[in-house]
Amino acid sequence: MADACAEDLLSLDRDVARVAGLLARWRTDLALDAARNPGVPSDLEDPFEVGRHVASKSTWDALLRLSVGPAEAMHRDALRRWVVSLMQARIGLVFEVAMARAREEPRGRLGGSAPRLVSFSEAWRGVLGAETVGEAGEWLRAAADCAPAYADLARRRAVRREVVAQRLGLDHPWSPLVAVTPAAMGAVASEVLDATEDLWRYLIAETSGPGAAAVAVFRTAVARDRGEGWPSQVSLRWLTEVTGMAANGVEIEVPSLPAGLGAASFLRALYAAGFAARVALSRSGLPFSLAQEPLCVAGHRWALAFSSLGIDIGWQRRQLELGSRVAAEHVRRLAHSALFELRVLAARILLGRAVATATDSLFEELCVRLFGLPLDIRLRGAWPSLRDDDPARLLAWLQAPSFIGELREGFDDDWYRNPRAWSRLRELAARPAHEAVDPARLDGQARGLARAFEVALG
Repeated sequence: MADACAEDLLSLDRDVARVAGLLARWRTDLALDAARNPGVPSDLEDPFEVGRHVASKSTWDALLRLSVGPAEAMHRDALRRWVVSLMQARIGLVFEVAMARAREEPRGRLGGSAPRLVSFSEAWRGVLGAETVGEAGEWLRAAADCAPAYADLARRRAVRREVVAQRLGLDHPWSPLVAVTPAAMGAVASEVLDATEDLWRYLIAETSGPGAAAVAVFRTAVARDRGEGWPSQVSLRWLTEVTGMAANGVEIEVPSLPAGLGAASFLRALYAAGFAARVALSRSGLPFSLAQEPLCVAGHRWALAFSSLGIDIGWQRRQLELGSRVAAEHVRRLAHSALFELRVLAARILLGRAVATATDSLFEELCVRLFGLPLDIRLRGAWPSLRDDDPARLLAWLQAPSFIGELREGFDDDWYRNPRAWSRLRELAARPAHEAVDPARLDGQARGLARAFEVALG
């Protein structure tokens, strides 16, 4: 049956699209269900019930054996990437459920006048939302109490993913999904940290002082003190208006929006809107597996272009109606937040390349590079926790400066309001999502990205 399915690429493509959509909704529902009903077993329907063949080794092998002409080879290869991604997801469903539950199970001891147990998720929200550094430190200790159980599940899931990759003859779970080897990804992650090291040390000393606690770095990175001009909460309507999407007829779907913990939350919302725009505009006639990638570098590149609006003085003045001085202060603090996000991403890549065997010493080294001081060792494996699409996110970061520069040079600083810019974006979204990557350019792109931050924070 798998061979017959593989021979009809369009039919298999439709099945892949259906299951991918069900899986995305299942993940959204799982997060909501775990938060609303902690400790209650999940009764969500298996998203693969309607099409297990799209996530099977037999279909992978059948596509590998399939001989097609040049016109169909690109489609076949795109389907193979989706099959391995969905196979990893199907095998890992049990761990996704367990990890979602573990995030919401109250295991962390929170002191104070009314001691109680809190969950890993609640503890992290407490770290970022606390009114004082001391209070945030209490929350971080509670998060460390919760971390070992979550980290154990993350390691077991990572081992399972490596086993699946080996069964398929792959050297790493990332191998077929990202056009860069794991070794090259690790090297460029290290280059990103090296190239931004001096700037980051200066920022820590400037904003948190020497010997600052990690919680002070977290709180600064959230930009809680940059609240002027932002709406009271993030909304889809606000996002589509300030990005020009509403005016240019772009309808997006964003499953969940970040809580408004600080100005950086609005950058995350703009990021989600940019990714959603790439997905929405890709529905232009190409088969699903060609139009969308499991790890879509282009989608994350668009996401960064739209989130960069929040780090633009002109956008801040037009959309938030801020004066030049306040806008400049906002932009600098948000650039600080973005740099923290980039460095945490690089750390996740380095820790996640071998998450099952990552050492205490590597964790401690990376935490010192992020915070100036070590974090509680109990957090290892739980934070920072690798996301499956992190390699695509890092590649997008490297490409973002040139992409944003092209938009601004071609359509001015307010490109997001220019109909011609949206025509160009529609044209780009209509192309196949998979892109070649030149490994020889990665180091130069990392240094260019560091220079862009130096300019923004200079």
